[in-house]
Amino acid sequence: MTSKFGIILDMLKESFQNPVSVNDCCMIVDCMRDYAKTRPEITSSDEERELARIGYPLTYHPCDHMERVRFAMHFRDEDNERVQSMLQQFKDL
Repeated sequence: MTSKFGIILDMLKESFQNPVSVNDCCMIVDCMRDYAKTRPEITSSDEERELARIGYPLTYHPCDHMERVRFAMHFRDEDNERVQSMLQQFKDL
């Protein structure tokens, strides 16, 4: 089963590697805010496992960088279809 934390990491990885829209960025940050507020019952070891899965440092937490993630993104006019799919997956959980 995919966790909200894992989906956030996947969205960030996709948005750092491929162009996204401003809308994509805003929606990703909204998901991060939602995650930070509700912080589902996921242990730090589960978060570390997700971080290791995508090759991020185990000390990284995306919620610490919510407003700055945009600096690692390349923007275009159209939404990124993969990000949009992951956003829907996040909402469905």
